[in-house]
Formats: sequence, structure tokens, C-alpha cells
Amino acid sequence: MSWTSIADWGRIWKHFETHPQVSRRCATDFEAHPGSESVAIYIGIRQERVSRDNNSRLRSTPQR
Repeated sequence: MSWTSIADWGRIWKHFETHPQVSRRCATDFEAHPGSESVAIYIGIRQERVSRDNNSRLRSTPQR
């Protein structure tokens, strides 16, 4: 892991610390190194599903 990507991950962690309403799926995070001078970082985000319960109210549940 390069120093650049370490700094990038630090910014990513800081972003999610300051935006707790967005939930990460850490199992799907990965880096791609398409060339010696670049890195692409992909972050998995948890998506909420909206469903109806027995009382016909909408509720959201985190996707696993």
C-alpha cells in the first residue's frame, strides 16, 4: 500500500466519521491499481430497503 493510498483511506475514514448517517459495508471495500501512478478506491455503502409491515406503515431496514 502506498503512502498516497494510506492518506486517501484516512480521508475516507474521516468522511464517514463526520457523516454517520451513511453506513459502510466494509466487506466490499477494495483498491484497484490500474497503473503505477494511480489508485482507485471503491467503498461499499449499505443501502436501506423500504418495506411495509402488517400495519401498512413504511419502515426502512438496513440491507446486509
